[in-house]
Amino acid sequence: MRFGDWIGYWYENHCQPTIRATTQKGYEEWIYVHAIPALGQIPLNKLTQADCQKFLNEMKANGRKIHRDTKGPGMSERSVRSCYHVVRMSLERAIKDGLIKKNPILGCKLPPPEQKEMKILSGEEIQRFLLQAKEEGMYELFLLELTTGLRRGELLALQWDDLNLETGELQVTKQVYRTKEDGLLISKPKTKSSIRTVSLPPTLLNILKEYKESVNSR
Repeated sequence: MRFGDWIGYWYENHCQPTIRATTQKGYEEWIYVHAIPALGQIPLNKLTQADCQKFLNEMKANGRKIHRDTKGPGMSERSVRSCYHVVRMSLERAIKDGLIKKNPILGCKLPPPEQKEMKILSGEEIQRFLLQAKEEGMYELFLLELTTGLRRGELLALQWDDLNLETGELQVTKQVYRTKEDGLLISKPKTKSSIRTVSLPPTLLNILKEYKESVNSR
């Protein structure tokens, strides 16, 4: 069996049924756009660490398929690592199924993590941002986001029932995500740690109370 046949089988039968639609898009790119064209013709039991290392190196140096004119030919460190993890998982399953004895991609050297400087809004910039948000009718939404640090999907999935207006406890239990086929969908977060309770400060809670009253009075 060729590696390309195996990783395609693994994805369709072991991986795809367990991941959400938005994650499938990324997996399919790593598998069908990168891994199979580079390694697909090699027999699964003949795939070596040297083959995998060459693939990862080439991906980092010259793997970008789009926006090469503006971003250059090389892939980001994050993209290379994502592809590495997908290939590694497929090979781990091959070991469990008795098709190979060891995982050839283990031990490959990955590009070091890219250090990016965190960009933080100044107090003046936050004030200008919130003034503009107020003019556009989204003041409370963005104030909640700036105060709590909720992810966009978590923020957009919130309902009034998630907030205890007496205690200020906000239950984060779901998130919104988009798919091409079905549009916006709501689901539970990917990890249990993402399900949490956030305590809102009194000032923000009072603003939300006033906002709820104004909405209900319309």
